[in-house]
Amino acid sequence: MALNKEIRLSNGILTTYHRLVSINKITNITCLLEVASYISKEARKLEEEYQSVQIKSSRGEDLTEKEEELLNKGIDVFIESEVISVDYSEENNIQHYYEYLKTIDKFKNAEDDI
Repeated sequence: MALNKEIRLSNGILTTYHRLVSINKITNITCLLEVASYISKEARKLEEEYQSVQIKSSRGEDLTEKEEELLNKGIDVFIESEVISVDYSEENNIQHYYEYLKTIDKFKNAEDDI
């Protein structure tokens, strides 16, 4: 799941695809939401592809020629990351946090990308 919304960063870069990359619950204190923003959904897909090749390589599995090329070349994907602190709740899940993000100004009117 992710959110779609055009957000221009202070450096001028336009991001359109935003996803929760981690939720860190600090018991009885706070929840920290790490949100990564990408220039596009396609950029995220490229990152996913690269990460899967990295995992395959780290396990010692054979790589295809295309995978070897990708691993050696690397990727150039812009990611803006921020951490948002919210009230602690043991019951909240990832869906709840996406709904919460849509209540703050930066992500207001964002659309779900399921």
